[in-house]
Amino acid sequence: MKTFVLVIILALSTAAKAEEKAENQATIDNNCALLGTLAGKIMTARQNGIPFSVSFGFLDQDSMPVELKSVTRKLIINAYIEPGYHTDELKQNSITEFSNSVTVACITG
Repeated sequence: MKTFVLVIILALSTAAKAEEKAENQATIDNNCALLGTLAGKIMTARQNGIPFSVSFGFLDQDSMPVELKSVTRKLIINAYIEPGYHTDELKQNSITEFSNSVTVACITG
């Protein structure tokens, strides 16, 4: 009987840890999706001809948390390293690819 109780306790403990891990992963996935959305907006500005100085100036907002400023700074720099395109199709492809690559790198990294 003691063995059975120990097995049940171990199973419940393992299930609780698995549920906590799944919740943590869901939070990470959600945050990474939001980061990908931000990356897409930055690349949209870049593809629409918004100057680097204007996008970079966005970082001067005092209301933006320091951690977000650091990540946004890196995204802006990386977006503006990419070429700007002239056709809507190429612009959209660039935006989608940049957003997807940031999201995937966040989830896997």
